[in-house]
Amino acid sequence: MQLNGMTSLSFSTADDPFYKSAVGKFYPECVVLDRDGKELCRINHKNKKSEEFALTYLEDFRDKALKINDDRKI
Repeated sequence: MQLNGMTSLSFSTADDPFYKSAVGKFYPECVVLDRDGKELCRINHKNKKSEEFALTYLEDFRDKALKINDDRKI
């Protein structure tokens, strides 16, 4: 399934970029909804891949020398 006709995209942050705990408390999440609000897909640290929507959850994706704030992404 392709994401043709996407009408909105939302981003938010929930952690302090200047303080990193040893155990992560917040994780990025992507939720794909249809026009009626039905959840089609959810990608996060527990469900890491969707073949249907070509989404993948990644950790430590940056070069260690360039890494500043973000450790995770979708």
